[in-house]
Amino acid sequence: QARSMYEALRQVLEREGSGRAHVLRERVFLSGVDALFPAVETARQELYASAGVAHPLPPISVVDQSPGRPGQLCSLQAQVRIADERSGSGIVTHQGRAHYGTTRVIERDGLTEIYIASCVDEAALTTPRGFADQARAMFDGAATLLKRLGADFHDVARTWIFVDDIDTNYGMLNEVRTRFFREQGLQRLPASTGIQGTPYPSRLLCCMDLVAYRGGPGLEMEPMCAETLNEAPVYGSMFSRGMRLSTSDYTMLYVSGTASIDTEGRTVHVGDSARQTRRMFVNIRNLLTAQGATLHDVVSATSYLKDPGFYQEFRRIARDEGLLDSTPNNIVHGPVCRPDWLVEVEVTAALPGRGAQTFKTRRE
Repeated sequence: QARSMYEALRQVLEREGSGRAHVLRERVFLSGVDALFPAVETARQELYASAGVAHPLPPISVVDQSPGRPGQLCSLQAQVRIADERSGSGIVTHQGRAHYGTTRVIERDGLTEIYIASCVDEAALTTPRGFADQARAMFDGAATLLKRLGADFHDVARTWIFVDDIDTNYGMLNEVRTRFFREQGLQRLPASTGIQGTPYPSRLLCCMDLVAYRGGPGLEMEPMCAETLNEAPVYGSMFSRGMRLSTSDYTMLYVSGTASIDTEGRTVHVGDSARQTRRMFVNIRNLLTAQGATLHDVVSATSYLKDPGFYQEFRRIARDEGLLDSTPNNIVHGPVCRPDWLVEVEVTAALPGRGAQTFKTRRE
């Protein structure tokens, strides 16, 4: 399955006229990280070696979240950027822990895009440490990487935080994150997903991916909100419901992990997966509509189901609600940050920028 997964990536890249050197980052979902990642690592090395791509390889994060489709042991998300030589853009990978990359940087027309994957507490790889210590080291490590690249957390548009045993540890994550963001003086909070997912190796209790933007003409970042749900900091989670990232060429809408919640922060339709899914899509649609977008503008999604048996019904409801079957959507088993939330979805949508003449997404 791991070899088949990376062979599928190779075929997509070739079909799009791209190459393996253009992969910005990967995220691999596994049904058991310690047992299965060695096979994924071998398949990954084979893919890049066959194309002559030297180390360090693109950043990768590995998460213990079982793919939703029955019998599937691994699934892959990959983000790809084809460098435009005419604009002088370049893609650079910076060495990370072990032998795979941690950061990927794109520089074009004065705009710097920074992608960081698998930011963890390095000390916990050799010495047992509690969750609070690991979480703080995770944020401090991300800040250090950003500083080396001339950026800081004020430039971060989006984070993804994977937490082992989220029912126990999510409250502590919020305490650590709140303290860290206040020390940083953040007013504009990044969009975020905080979800259960054990990193690799499993003795790590949390890890974080992020994307940051700095400089460039016309760069704007603005938090997203909607009238059907309240703001997360009201109940102690320091993130924005979404982040609008605009340049002269394109606009990205990063919608945070979103669930069945109302304007008071209460869970709606406790115990009913189907009704929670529909209410969740109400919130996502309203977040997008406020920015002039629809679910048809979504270019990537990740769906987290607390009950893997809900997989087929979830796909049907998502289709009914307007999420296209052709939209890349990793559906995985992942307990959400509240025990009574049964489903959570995050999406990324793309719109043409202020100066763009054409913008087309091909779906297959």
